[in-house]
Amino acid sequence: MNETTFETNNHTAKSARRQKSTSDRLKDKLKQLNKAKASLEAAQKKIKQLEADIKELEAKRQQEILKEYGMSLSDLEAFLADNKGKLGGDA
Repeated sequence: MNETTFETNNHTAKSARRQKSTSDRLKDKLKQLNKAKASLEAAQKKIKQLEADIKELEAKRQQEILKEYGMSLSDLEAFLADNKGKLGGDA
C-alpha cells in the first residue's frame, strides 16, 4: 500500500483574526473609561437630585403632620421638652 502524506498548511494554525495593535487597544480602553466616567457623573447627579427631593418631601411631610395635629413648631418644641424624660432623655 502506498502511503499518502498530506501536508498541513502551517499558516492556518495562526489565529485567523487579526489582533488589534496596542495603540488601538489603548484607544478602546480610553473610550471605555470616558464612557464609564460619563455614566458615573450622571449617576452622581441623579443621586444628588434624589437626595434634594427627599429632603424637600420630608419637610413637607413634617408640616403636614404638624397641621394634622393642629400644632405649630413652637408647640412641638414645648411638647417635646415636657416629655423629654418619657422619650428617653435625648429627644
